[in-house]
Amino acid sequence: MTKKNGQPMILEFNKQSYKEEDVDSFINESPKIFEIRKQPILTFAETSTTIITLVLLTPLIYFMRGFFTKIGETFAEEIKADFVEVYRVWKEKFIRLIGLNTTRDIPTFMFNLRMADVHVEILGSITSSDKNIISIALDSGKELHDLAVEKITNIQVTSNHKIQSICYKFNSDKKIWEFSFAQTESLKVIK
Repeated sequence: MTKKNGQPMILEFNKQSYKEEDVDSFINESPKIFEIRKQPILTFAETSTTIITLVLLTPLIYFMRGFFTKIGETFAEEIKADFVEVYRVWKEKFIRLIGLNTTRDIPTFMFNLRMADVHVEILGSITSSDKNIISIALDSGKELHDLAVEKITNIQVTSNHKIQSICYKFNSDKKIWEFSFAQTESLKVIK
């Protein structure tokens, strides 16, 4: 893909669960708005084997275009932007890719939003094979970002710890992101 704006989107996928040709097909069929790079990974037996992770190195660029937001489609329609259709097509293809796992496990999809300016990693996991749940979770990427930034600020103000990473899990029943834990630079876990 031709790089159009900002850092590339990185698609990490478990080679034990996803065929590389399926990932290549997804990348080749995706709208050419952002560069997408693939990165095969292997997981350990203790973790879910059906992991796909979207790594957004500069997530605000995507949010400004309406990607991974609930209001993105409305906003794009108001300004007559083509990004709404681009996002819809991309999301449909991504959800289809998640369903192509070669195991019987329920797939785990993760957001990894890297905040380069403050050196914090925001992780959000969704374990579901329900296309509607995955779609809702994708549309709430900015919400995940905003919740995490608020939580990081609160932790750093109240405990004087510098956060290195913060983790959330998507509650499929309530359709919301729930805080799991944060890890400080000194590797202390805060729940």
